[in-house]
Amino acid sequence: MMIELIGLPGSGKSTYSKKYIEEYKMINLMDEYLYSDSRVKQNINKVKLVSYLFNKKKKYCFVLYKIFSKIEFSSLKKKLKMLLYLYSVVAICEKAKSEIYDNDIIIDEGVNQVIWGLLYNSEKSERAILDLQGYLKEYFGDEIIFLQINKKILEKRLLNRNGKGGAELNHDIKNNREKLNYAYTLMEKVKNGIEKNGVTINASEHLQNEKKNSFYNK
Repeated sequence: MMIELIGLPGSGKSTYSKKYIEEYKMINLMDEYLYSDSRVKQNINKVKLVSYLFNKKKKYCFVLYKIFSKIEFSSLKKKLKMLLYLYSVVAICEKAKSEIYDNDIIIDEGVNQVIWGLLYNSEKSERAILDLQGYLKEYFGDEIIFLQINKKILEKRLLNRNGKGGAELNHDIKNNREKLNYAYTLMEKVKNGIEKNGVTINASEHLQNEKKNSFYNK
């Protein structure tokens, strides 16, 4: 079984996945195939993942790109970065779905988190991005858990971060606090898209109380 976590940057996805791994002996393929090395090695890992995906599902990759190409970005650099990110995550989900593992799998940055990132980085292409979400349905988790978090707690975490994860949102809210409301709005669109594709979301409320859940606020 593959469990997919969704939530805003700073909502505790990485911490939650580590807790699951410790308690249930699960595997996090994001750590294994993407984020366990330096930034340079991470980029090399992404190229390897894209190669793996094209070798397994070439036709799917071309259709995926056809839909993706309708999304408008502020620069070619950002477009290429998001495309590589998309293919890498899909490749990891393909591994989770098609290869045999002794343990269940948890994905703390799956295809629906990519959809949120695309929405955040391309305000003019909502329809194309939601169409892309529908095409990615086969890579949704067998169970999807949404990590809810109080807005004030999230804002505090993001402002205290030093470029680790969710860097764009971290930077943006320092200049414009309304960006946080915008981020919440986009996550609701992601959740609506999941449910429109016939998948139920399980909401986790363990992050609502900062004092009672200090483990998630370290």
